[in-house]
Formats: sequence, structure tokens, C-alpha cells
Amino acid sequence: MGENVPNAVLIAILGCGCFFTVGLVTGIWKYTRMITSPNAQAPVYVDICHRSALMYSFACLVLAEFARLSVWPSVVNTVAVAAAVTFFATAVANYAIHGWLNDTDNMLRRPHVLGKGTVHGKVVHRYVMALILGEFGGSSYSFQAPWRQCWPREPLMFRLRSIVITGGSTGLGFALADALAPLGARLTLVSRQADNLDLAARQLRRRHSYADIEVQALDVGDPEATRLAIETIARRCGRIDMLFNNAGVMREGRFETLAEDDFQSVMRTNFHGVVNVTRAALVHLRASRGHLVNIASVAGLTGTFGFTAYASAKHALVGFTECLSYELPPQGIKVHLVCPAEFETPMVAELDSYRTPENRRHTLAIPRTSLETVVADTLAGIRHGRYFIVPGRRARLAVLGLRLFPSVARRLGARLVANAQQEDPA
Repeated sequence: MGENVPNAVLIAILGCGCFFTVGLVTGIWKYTRMITSPNAQAPVYVDICHRSALMYSFACLVLAEFARLSVWPSVVNTVAVAAAVTFFATAVANYAIHGWLNDTDNMLRRPHVLGKGTVHGKVVHRYVMALILGEFGGSSYSFQAPWRQCWPREPLMFRLRSIVITGGSTGLGFALADALAPLGARLTLVSRQADNLDLAARQLRRRHSYADIEVQALDVGDPEATRLAIETIARRCGRIDMLFNNAGVMREGRFETLAEDDFQSVMRTNFHGVVNVTRAALVHLRASRGHLVNIASVAGLTGTFGFTAYASAKHALVGFTECLSYELPPQGIKVHLVCPAEFETPMVAELDSYRTPENRRHTLAIPRTSLETVVADTLAGIRHGRYFIVPGRRARLAVLGLRLFPSVARRLGARLVANAQQEDPA
């Protein structure tokens, strides 16, 4: 069935095949009992076993579709489907036993007969309640998936939208894709490394079996390659409704230790890359009256020790986006500027391996925001039409302080740097 078929779907399909086979076999059983019966009737529970097996086989097909559409994690889907299928099987087995023994025509009638003996009423009652809860609970939990697909609590602004995410193979770009895929977005992930893109796409398809994922290898710092890639994406998807300019690199160190190549590399990706992609996608965003989302940073709003290259590029990106916020809305394009504080990504993990003590102390004056919060607040800000989005409450308070009391923030930053230098004079 393919390597990307979720376990829940496999369980449901396997259950369907087993129940259908049981239905066919019990049909033969039912027929033989009918032709040997004086009144041409099979025992009641032989008939019930036959009918329920066929019914449950088709119920498993419905569960398989629910699992395919599911927005829940794979483990949750597997448990829910397995619970329902297990109790389906328990019911059929129970009917088969009564049919074989031909001991009753109503197993719930008191006394509860089983062959030549009886079963305590509480045991039967608890069995029936467990059967109801297992079948109804597992099936209804799975049904929430298509229900949320058709009537999600979030507005439908992402459903069937063609969304391009640069830097989409790892970190924030991948997390945004992971959040948008179950909302029905048609995603194109852009990154420099084709292998990383393919891996990201496979992971997303495993998590969201109905996800519409395309990939495009691209160095956004190359203007001509970017133009051709965006045209390819637009032709393939038919349109571009939303662009996340998320690709970025980081370099940290004292100004005198950073080479010219460090500055060129950071500016090429973090600023010129955004300009290149935005320029190429502009005509398509104008046609779709879409959204331009530029991922900057709190480092683009203030100075930070060790970030002469990175913060300069982010300041340029903030200024670029500010100007576009006046130019593009009259053309029907919504503009969003996202400025998160530091959060956990592979890029930040690499930075942690070599960053200066001063940068660590200065940057982490604003506590790290969780990746989940950055994604959730970014999408919420877009849904609500906000231009300036700072994910995380503590980060928003810090940015408010930077804007209202810049001199206080500067003195506090200088003190943090001085304390770090006293603790680590090297």
C-alpha cells in the first residue's frame, strides 16, 4: 500500500479484509444451517454473526478514511482505530460462540445463558458497556478528524491556499508547514539542500497523509534562479496566495573577528534573498490578493552584542518590510512582519556551540520562546490581519519596553554585557 500509509489506516484495512472474510464464511455457515433446519431458518446468532461481520467490514473502510483525513498524531489515530476494530472483533466472536452453541436467541435475557451454564449479569453488563465505549469512543474520536477538516475552528483562510515557505526544510519553516498541512494548505517548501527538502516532505506526508506538499531546491541569494523557481512554482500550483520569507543564516562574534564573507553571506540570504523572492512573487501575490509574511527578528529592532552582521541584515529586512507595508496594501497584498525572540531551531543549536558569553547573556535577557508558540502566534496574527507580530507574551513585553524606554533598554544591555565580561574576562 506504500511506505507512507499510516498504521491506523493499515489496521482498518486489515480489519476490513478479516471481517469481510468472516462474513463470507459465516454466510456459508448460515446457508448450511438453513438447509438442514426443519423450518429453513439458521440459529439467530449465526445470522447476527454473518450480518455483523459484513457490517463491520464496511465500518472499517469508514475508519480508514477517517484515519487518512486525521489531524491527530499518528499514535492517537492508531489507538483509536485499534480500539474500535478490537471491539468489533470481540462482538463478532461473541455472536459466533452463541451461534455455534445455539444456546439462546437473546444473550441479554436473564438468566444470561452460555452453553449449559450461565454468566453473571454484572459481567454481561460490563462487557456490553465496554463494547459500546470501545466502538463508539474509537469511532467518534476518529470522526473528529474529517469534522475538523470540514469545519475547523480556525477560519478557512489557509484551506486550499498555495503557500510558499522559504527555509522550509528545518526549524521554523518546517514547523509552519507542519501546522498548515492539516489545515488544507497546498505547500511548497523551498530550501537550498534538495536532500533536506525531500526528507522534510516525507516526514510531513507521514504525519499528514492527505497533505499537498511540493518542494523546490533554490538558493534565494541568486536573483535569476529565484525568478525561474518562483515561475515554476506558480505554474505548478496555478497561483501563489501566501509567501513566507523565512530563509536565513546566523553569524555571531565580535565585529573584528567576523570576515567580510560573513557579512556578505548573511546579507545575501537574510536580506537580498527576501528581496529576490518578493520581487519574483509580487505579480502572483497581486493576482491572488495574497499575503507577504517576512520573518525578521527582535534583533532587527535593537542592537545585540555579537550580531553586527545578523542584526544589520534583520534591521534592513524590517525597514524593507515597513516600506512595503505602505506600497503593497493598495495593490491588494497584505503585509506581515514577524519579529520573534530567540527560539529553539537547528540554527540556534549551532550558534550555541560557539557564541560569545556576552551574546548569550545579552540575547537571553528575553527568555527563549517555544517553537510551538512562534508558529501559533504567527498564524494567529495572520488570521487577524495584524501587520506587526511578536510571538510570545514575554517577547511582546520586552519589545514594548524597547520602544517605550530605549535608553533604559540600552543601559540594561550594556550592564548585561559588562557582567558577562567580568565573569569571563577571556
